[in-house]
Parts: sequence; structure tokens; C-alpha cells
Amino acid sequence: MIKKSVNTFFNENLGYKVLATLMTLILWISVLIRRDFVIHKEVPLKIYVQPPFEMVDQTDSKVDLKLEGPRNILFQFSKDKTISSILIPIENPREGLNTVLIHVDNLKLPPGIKVNSMEPTYIKVNLVKK
Repeated sequence: MIKKSVNTFFNENLGYKVLATLMTLILWISVLIRRDFVIHKEVPLKIYVQPPFEMVDQTDSKVDLKLEGPRNILFQFSKDKTISSILIPIENPREGLNTVLIHVDNLKLPPGIKVNSMEPTYIKVNLVKK
């Protein structure tokens, strides 16, 4: 009796069961492929100071970025050495301590990658006249 009910369970509507299993596998694989990944990348800062000023000191020299995007693009980006630093121009410089905001716009990212967080978001730069 039990053997007969087990046999009917597996053999009854077999085509629908196979189709449902295939659809489930396809959906599962598509979710795995499309999932965005997150990486951390430390990027050095380069400060651009307009004459007649000269930079004496700055609080931070690197920015820690938390980037999100498709796995293959992030992998290529993390290995890419062309993005070696973030260039930050100081607008309206004045002698003494200046607070400079770090904008995400200063970093050129490939399409599909977005910045989740950035630390620090600003730095303090000490300037003197030449």
C-alpha cells in the first residue's frame, strides 16, 4: 500500500513536476547572477592647491570607499590601477585651516557601480602663502 502511494506520488503529473523544478532552478540562478556585491577600496587623496598657497598639512591622506555593483564590474574595477587617486581641488582657499568636502563626483566610476559610503567625507587642510 505504501509502495503504491509513493510510486503514484512520483509518477503522477511528472511533466508538471519536472517543469516546475526547471523553472525554480532558472529563477534561482538568475537571482544569483544579478545580485549586487559590495567591496571596500582604499583610494589615496591628491589635493590641488591654487597659487599662491601651499599645503602644509592635511588630516587624512586616504578615503575608504564602500562600492556596490555587479560582481564582474566590481572585480575588474578593484584590479584596475588607473584609478590611483582622487583629485580634490580646494575652492576659495585661504591661509590657515580649510575644511574641504570630498565629493563622489571627483571619482570616475564605471557604469553600474555606486558609492554606498565614503569615510571620511571631508578633510582639513592647512595652507600657507608661498
